[in-house]
Amino acid sequence: MEESETKRLFIAVDLPSAIKKRVTEFVKSARLADNKYFRPVPQKNLHITILFLGNIELNQETAIKKLLPAIKIKNFDISVGNNLFFSLGNSSGIVYLKIERGARELKFICENLLKGMLNSGINIKADKRPFMPHITIARIKNGTKNKNDILNLLKPFNPNNAPLKPCGLKPGEFNCKKIILKQSVTEDGSPVYKNIYSHPFMQITGDR
Repeated sequence: MEESETKRLFIAVDLPSAIKKRVTEFVKSARLADNKYFRPVPQKNLHITILFLGNIELNQETAIKKLLPAIKIKNFDISVGNNLFFSLGNSSGIVYLKIERGARELKFICENLLKGMLNSGINIKADKRPFMPHITIARIKNGTKNKNDILNLLKPFNPNNAPLKPCGLKPGEFNCKKIILKQSVTEDGSPVYKNIYSHPFMQITGDR
């Protein structure tokens, strides 16, 4: 079998198993797991995306790997908020948790990666929206077609993209020690994220 000419790549922070478990338990308790309008993100796939790269040519993968060690930052703490938010797009949407502590550092990493991509001539389709670190916990299917039904389901949490009620979710805090270059592939009709390369930070807690 010939190797694909491109890989679907993104740069992310992985979550500790304890936080993944708490998020998954909440998704079930909020009945997002047994509703036809929502598709929960599998526990193993939960992460924080720093930069989505899209379909990258194989000859650019090495150049991207070299950019990660250029990020000069100490390891830092990340806290996950316990308010839910949701966003409805033209045909879909997401339910997500915002990152509170650590958002500044994640933005620093994202901005420096974007600069590195530009200077290295790596062409990616950058998101025009301001960077907002979050954890997507469920995807909303057919958002426009079923918008009223979806808003009614989310009404107990507050509509209009206001913070949704905490409902007792306490994901917690963890120390971020590295960023990871990941590849998204499809296996048996579902997305699977594979780690390609990781870059550890300086193992000293504190400000840059």
